[in-house]
Amino acid sequence: MTAPLPIVVLPRAGQDIADAADRYVDEAGDAVAQRFADALGQAFDLLARNPGIGPLRHASLLALPGMRCWPLRPWPQLIFYVARERRVDIVRVLHGARDVPAAFAEPPPSDA
Repeated sequence: MTAPLPIVVLPRAGQDIADAADRYVDEAGDAVAQRFADALGQAFDLLARNPGIGPLRHASLLALPGMRCWPLRPWPQLIFYVARERRVDIVRVLHGARDVPAAFAEPPPSDA
């Protein structure tokens, strides 16, 4: 068995996760947000150990070769990631009902 690859949460994915967690806190409370965070941790562990799972969803459309998608069950989010030689980059974590190409086309939020 090979060692798990390190997970690198890219800034846009980090913002996606923070936004989703904030929504869960606001709408359902801290316990639900914690279950969401726990599910993310379990999914990241699975991806670190099995970086080739998940379909190459939207990869060619978005010109991101090798980008895969993994559903965060039972949550509605989809984890978009790219398995590199020595790490797994978490690119975005989006609600499954979102227009994925449009979400990827959005400019990053400014700090201003």
